[in-house]
Amino acid sequence: MQIFHGLGVEKQSHYKIRHFFDVYLTSGPFVTEKFVTLQRKHKYFLVSETGWPKVDYILQYPITNLKQRMNIPSDKKVILYAPTFSKEMQSATKLLPIIPKIMREDEIWLFKFHELMDAKVVESFKRNKLENMLFIDSHDITPYLHVSDVMISDTSSVIYEFMVIDKPVITFNTQSRIDKGINITNPDDTREALDRSLKNPAEFQENREQHLREINPYLDGRISERVFTTLSEIKTNDKLPKRNKPFILLMCSTTVIGFKNVLRRANVLK
Repeated sequence: MQIFHGLGVEKQSHYKIRHFFDVYLTSGPFVTEKFVTLQRKHKYFLVSETGWPKVDYILQYPITNLKQRMNIPSDKKVILYAPTFSKEMQSATKLLPIIPKIMREDEIWLFKFHELMDAKVVESFKRNKLENMLFIDSHDITPYLHVSDVMISDTSSVIYEFMVIDKPVITFNTQSRIDKGINITNPDDTREALDRSLKNPAEFQENREQHLREINPYLDGRISERVFTTLSEIKTNDKLPKRNKPFILLMCSTTVIGFKNVLRRANVLK
């Protein structure tokens, strides 16, 4: 079963069939359509649309006194910058130099850098940390989504996690769904876009809702339940295709050594 690690629907790797799974549980119609097309080609797996389970966790996260628990003053606006790492989509090299120049005293800026981001870029920025900057080390970004008023990103899948709780996004050179928020192409426009988003957070609300209807329309808090129900029905009704998956031989270095030892013991390899 494949339930995916994110809503990275713009990335081609999201749709790569690696021949490991019998069932693909998709997040919404946009993704489902692509996997149904792949299912017709390969014929050995099922596709079922359930929603992405993490959305349940995001929606049900306890947010009472969240700013207080994070020691963030209640009168501060919170800006979350969460860029992706891929060279083709990243924004950090362009936006990080300008951010310290546009920060205001009545704001707290949170920074969540992807683990695969260029370490030199991240460390260089951290060396010049200002008082109203907070760096997120936790793997769980969910509480920071809830505490933030606006997210700045690029083409990161975390944008859709933020949109689940109906908050405005600013994107830099986003490669898809350009109208999900304010998309800028010049770093110097960041402050203006931020002021606009803070002043009118509902400006792109209809667009956010429309995109979520395509990507993950299930906001009922029952996605995880739907996953188990779907799998139970597949098993009970014996719905899996009878066609076998292609044979794949995976070998890392230790596997190769172990395989050679087996052959030696069997006197096949001297």
